[in-house]
Amino acid sequence: MSTPKAVWYVGWPTTVIGLMRSAFPLTDTFWVGKLGVVELNALCSNAFAGWMLYLLCSVVAFGVQNKVSVKVGAEKYEDVGAVLRDGLFGAVLTYAFIACLIPFAPAYTTTLGVEKGLTVTIAQEHLRASLIGSVGLCFSNVLEGTLRGFGSMKPAIWVTAFMVLCNIVLDPLLIYGVGPFPRLGVAGAAVGTSISTCVGAFMFHRILVKRFEVKIPATAPDTKMLKDIIAIGAPIAIAGIVFALVYVGLGRILTSIDPVSLTAMGLGQQFENIPYTVTEAFRIGASTIVGQWIGARNATRARDAGWSAIRISSAALIPFGVFFVAFAPQCVALLTQDPVVAGHAVSYMYWNFPIVSFMALECAVEGAFTGTGVTYPVLVIAILLNFSRLPIAAALAPAYGVAGVWFTIVATQIAKTLLKTAWLRKTFNDLIDVEKSQLDLHRDDLASA
Repeated sequence: MSTPKAVWYVGWPTTVIGLMRSAFPLTDTFWVGKLGVVELNALCSNAFAGWMLYLLCSVVAFGVQNKVSVKVGAEKYEDVGAVLRDGLFGAVLTYAFIACLIPFAPAYTTTLGVEKGLTVTIAQEHLRASLIGSVGLCFSNVLEGTLRGFGSMKPAIWVTAFMVLCNIVLDPLLIYGVGPFPRLGVAGAAVGTSISTCVGAFMFHRILVKRFEVKIPATAPDTKMLKDIIAIGAPIAIAGIVFALVYVGLGRILTSIDPVSLTAMGLGQQFENIPYTVTEAFRIGASTIVGQWIGARNATRARDAGWSAIRISSAALIPFGVFFVAFAPQCVALLTQDPVVAGHAVSYMYWNFPIVSFMALECAVEGAFTGTGVTYPVLVIAILLNFSRLPIAAALAPAYGVAGVWFTIVATQIAKTLLKTAWLRKTFNDLIDVEKSQLDLHRDDLASA
């Protein structure tokens, strides 16, 4: 199978999965928006917290995917069960850490600068429910990461479809209290998502055990392996968390300009989440194929696979950019009728969607880094470029308003992508040089023998 076909073989099911996953926040926003502007503001203010929560639950999953793909590339299938065992133990530790964050939920809304009142109360209730209910996400991410490592994602399509269906059904029942279900308001959206991910975790586990015959040893975890798994996944996740934390700071700048502009950015990001979930397909495709070639000790093929995924991902998102620029007002009108909020949301989309291919390029590059097992460059660039957004936005906002913030986001996105791409090229070249040196040394040993 050619490299582009191999990337697409892994990537197309994940593209479908990504599109389906985008239904989670859109479903929440649709039903909560019918409760009123206050409730919608509360939900949108937690968008960054939700993203950070997802990344925390993905730390172990990123590392597990890399380790499994390397085992598969080396044809050591019998070792996958031990990797999954360590990953599941890591999921337990992740949830224990998240549980410790529950008392600090009020600090998030305070940092964001949300005006005190009913919005803050509702936002904190939703955030607490999300933190408590993250147990399913911790385990489902690790189990799905194992499946991604095998390079076979078609079974995950059906699991994700069922999870999305569960969420679509549960959201209105729990938000509005239909029949025997309690009326939980905005928090009901978090509860519905939690139940759906728990169901998904059970289904992923069953597929791995029954269809892929993964045997999970009932033994204590390998602490060294667990540390390696976390070391691979942590830089990617922390980079994303830094990204989200910076958006919290940008949110504070936006609320100082106009309180509804934060809600507007949240609405714009609901649509931005659709192509972003598609870029996850290429992140996963690049990570899996690169990791398998690294496991097979062929850095040159790993490099070719990485660049193929990067080229395909950049081209794949062009239609999304065209569509959402052309129909931005109509899309926003589906979620809000407030003219001020809608105006800011549309302007956000006009700024960001023309460069959506850079977002795809960045995700594919990060996936290639994950496949190589060298992930610290992602964190270094994330810290430098993401934190630079705050002083730039603060300097531009007084003169240019929300447009100054939108410009800052776009300019730094382009810079981040180009820097990560250049560093990935160096990483691939270094790996190839090391491989050639080892091969030459092996030949010398054979000649001397």
